[in-house]
Amino acid sequence: MVVEKPGVKKLSVRFTANKGSTATLAAHVVDNLKLDALKKTAKVAVQLEGTGKPALSKEIALTFPAAGTYLVALEPREANGSVTLNGLLLNGATNPEIWALPNGNAQSVHFGYPVPKGETALWAYAESKSLPGPPTTYNCVLGFGHGYFGYQRKTAGTEAKDRVFIYSLWDNGYVKNDAKKVSAEELRDLVVTTVAKGQDVVASAFDHEGSGGHSHLDYSWKDNTAYSFLLGVKADGDAAIFSAWVKLAETGQWRFLTSFRRPKTAAKLDGLYSFVEDWSGSYGQVERKCLYSNLWIRNAAGKWIALKEAKTSATSELGRKDYAHTVEGNSVALITGGYSSIDGKRGVVLTIPAGKGPVVDLAKLPTK
Repeated sequence: MVVEKPGVKKLSVRFTANKGSTATLAAHVVDNLKLDALKKTAKVAVQLEGTGKPALSKEIALTFPAAGTYLVALEPREANGSVTLNGLLLNGATNPEIWALPNGNAQSVHFGYPVPKGETALWAYAESKSLPGPPTTYNCVLGFGHGYFGYQRKTAGTEAKDRVFIYSLWDNGYVKNDAKKVSAEELRDLVVTTVAKGQDVVASAFDHEGSGGHSHLDYSWKDNTAYSFLLGVKADGDAAIFSAWVKLAETGQWRFLTSFRRPKTAAKLDGLYSFVEDWSGSYGQVERKCLYSNLWIRNAAGKWIALKEAKTSATSELGRKDYAHTVEGNSVALITGGYSSIDGKRGVVLTIPAGKGPVVDLAKLPTK
């Protein structure tokens, strides 16, 4: 939360608990947005007594020593029964001087990978490993000028229904899904169409955050496990067909996701990038981390060329600065959330560690 004037502020905890349930919390104020500083801060006890209905604790007094952005953390100490915390209420005359940030989103963090000057990329390859983290995390591995390809943790589970590979391509201009169903002639030069899709892949149109073709494969991908991602493009008249594959670590086999056709588009992969996104804003207090390695493109002459630079960027979230771009072993890493890493810098160029060229028989890739 943001404090405009230092001093003692009074707050209450919103909670819901079964009748008879009790809990004791310790409230901390941390002024540098780092959870590891909690052990150094003063604690204020909060007593909760359940009524079976939403309730408020008695007021607690927290000291904010200076104007600025703070993390207010509630640490469970004792509990008897189930208690759900729903937030904090800012009481009385303190309201004009202290206000909560609008959401809990961790910042989206990105790498941009410049294609060497004079080269046209027809293929792009990368390997990626996601560390354990919260639900609603999307790790984009191979984004490009017209779409994005990566993997997502939807919920906290580890089954196929909880995790998914996603590949999407934007239309050549925004078109609502209802308009696409009409199949109007004037949309032929705008709308992405599905050419082919792999087994168990779901493909459909979308019209939020832009519009285009979306595809996904439910799969129980594992944390701390490297998966290989491959994009390819070829010309189809004055259109381009963009295709995506993922190599499963568990089987060593390539799985085909989708081929999408985009009208009035040059056949090349440019504007390559990766990112890590907190797409719900519900788990910004938990760190997200993803590693990227062995980044390559293949040109029109059939030569694989290593990508050597990763340019850093990040979105701005009010009151958040807990993100980082790092080099770790043979990888570059994106880290966001958790109020732990505050080393992020926009506009820095990192050197991608050298890797081994892809061993892919492009002629034998599955197409269904």
